Amino acid sequence: MRFAELLLLPAGYWIYALVRDREGRAQRPLDFARAQVHGEALVHLESHVGMAWERGFQEVFLHWPVAVRALDSFWSYGYLVVTVAVVVAALCQRPQLYRRLRSVFALSTAVAIATFALDPTVPPRLLPASYGMVDTWATLGGIAARTPPEIERLSDPFASFPSIHVAWAAWCVIAVAAMTQRRWIRALMGSYLALTVIAVVATGNHYIIDCVSGAVLTVGAAVVVGTADRRRAGVAAGQLVPYWRRLCGLIPGVTRAPAAASVPVAAAGALRGEAVVADPLQSDPVPAAGEEPAAVAVAAPVAAEAKPAGDDQDLESSTALTA
Repeated sequence: MRFAELLLLPAGYWIYALVRDREGRAQRPLDFARAQVHGEALVHLESHVGMAWERGFQEVFLHWPVAVRALDSFWSYGYLVVTVAVVVAALCQRPQLYRRLRSVFALSTAVAIATFALDPTVPPRLLPASYGMVDTWATLGGIAARTPPEIERLSDPFASFPSIHVAWAAWCVIAVAAMTQRRWIRALMGSYLALTVIAVVATGNHYIIDCVSGAVLTVGAAVVVGTADRRRAGVAAGQLVPYWRRLCGLIPGVTRAPAAASVPVAAAGALRGEAVVADPLQSDPVPAAGEEPAAVAVAAPVAAEAKPAGDDQDLESSTALTA
């Protein structure tokens, strides 16, 4: 059964490869032009909201070619090693929890692949030279770099929005946070998420908005899966804390996340089912000092009424016989 679960990864990559071959592998001029228009639209949107930071961010790292090569190797191969390791750990150590995590992973990946097919977008490194972005994989390279880049044969060059690198990294944060309470491990995974964002932006493979959308996609998938599981369990929605308040950490008693990955860890607590508490807005008031709780006051007459009428007579008869 566990071996069959592991087959889901190559099956997912096969579906991804179908989209890649249809949209980006041949890089026909018409397809490239359409994807370039979508990329320029994202840059235009980022400029309006003040998020067009890719060029300045990349220029900082271009002063350290060794660091750029390491980041190129990480985004191309390293993130896959981490993701597979987390999948295997969840499958072997927490099989019951793995079913929920698998659903989150599958849902977020399916939405991302569908978006790649419907809205192919070039990454910043493939924009025209006037945008000032450098294709670090082609100019500096990384592990197993080729000319033309070997990675282009494995990945979809038009799969920029949303960032599946960040989506999977956010999923790893959720999975590890759901499997362990150790803060240093959670902080380590939060650092891994931050490193993923740095790698894909510094190397010109994703826009800032790609990273945001990738993280939102995974957290949204966790919300959907968690809500579906609760409804499937037959729990009344009115008895639960609203999900958005739990994710924001506004309710006391809910597991709070480290600053590095607060939203993914909060979503992990929801998947694990530890933070389901009664709605404080619907709870009974606390009795004042010296006042008898309502539950006790009501329980006494109910117990008296439930007592059978013939019990007193039986007690008197048994006393008389004993005398």
